Formats: sequence, structure tokens, C-alpha cells
Amino acid sequence: MRGMKRSLNLFEHWIQSVGPALAPRRGVRKQTPYNQALTQCRVGLLLVLLAFLGVLPVRAVLGEKLSDISKRYGRPEPQPKGNKNAATWLLEGEDGQLIYTATFDAKGRSIGEGMKPVRYAKFTDQTIQKFVEMQLAPFRNSKTLRTAKPGEKYSFGGKIYSAGREETVIVDDANDLLIVLTKGALPSVMAVTHVMMD
Repeated sequence: MRGMKRSLNLFEHWIQSVGPALAPRRGVRKQTPYNQALTQCRVGLLLVLLAFLGVLPVRAVLGEKLSDISKRYGRPEPQPKGNKNAATWLLEGEDGQLIYTATFDAKGRSIGEGMKPVRYAKFTDQTIQKFVEMQLAPFRNSKTLRTAKPGEKYSFGGKIYSAGREETVIVDDANDLLIVLTKGALPSVMAVTHVMMD
């Protein structure tokens, strides 16, 4: 909460120093409270747009290191003691607040990544699609990539699974990639390697 107050103070300071420079100038105009509020609104909308464009694109891919993911999303949230193989980030976007998690192997490479909305946040198809597209990018031309519909069986990591009632599964066993999209009351999307399933 302290960090949020600090960022609001910095924002207010920035508005006071830069806001008048962004106001439209048509001759000499007296700065009324209405004009000041309008200028602040324009600047605020610009900042929200820039924050949305800069934060939310989900660009992580299985196999990346913690340092690579941290470069994009910043420092992960503190984890409980003893859980050194996972990291969590809270992301803000048009959907609201999202939780992005990554699990790492002994070499420090991600073997599982997932995203889900926090509380009442929306989980738009566009956000899910961005996540899936980034995970599929290295395997776009794979001949072994397939989609399993709800109830359909698929093999992954030498085991047979069945897609759940509210799941869509994208699997490429040959390239060690499984993506599970769960819809319903608790929507989520995750990408894992077979190591996560053992």
C-alpha cells in the first residue's frame, strides 16, 4: 500500500509539472478548474493506455529463466519459505489484476507457466490468446501439434489423459508442450512440460 501511495504522489507531482504543458493552447486562455481537470483526465488516460500496452502482453515462453521473465514483469512477489522453484507476478491490464506464475527446474528454466484472474477480474479471450500464441510460437509448424476437445483422450509424457468437461487442451508430445485452457467459474490457462506432470 505504501508503494501505491508513493506512485500516486509521483503521479500527482508529474501532473502538476507536465499537465499544463499538455493543455491545448488556442490564444491566451485562463486556466479554469474545468480546464485543469480536463488536462489531468487526458494525461491520466494516456498513462493508462501506455501502462496497458507496456505491461500486459504476455511474452513468456517455457524454458526461459527467471531473470528473463523478471526483465519484463519486474521483481516477482515474495514466496513462502521453501518454495524456491516458483515465482508469481501480479499484472494489471484491461482484464483487471491477473496472477502469472512460473515453476522452474533445477537448471532454472521454466517448466510450467500459468495465468488466472484475481477475484472479480475478467479473463478476456484476447489475453488468453496472447498467452497461447506465445507458447506455441516455437512450434507453429509442428506436425505433431493437436487440439483435444472436452472428453477427448490425448497422450503426453508417455501417459494417457482425458480433457476435462470445461477444458481445451493443445498438446505436442514430441516437443514436450501441453497447454490447458480451463473455462467456467475459475478460468485459467497453463503451459507445462512433462516434468510438471510427473
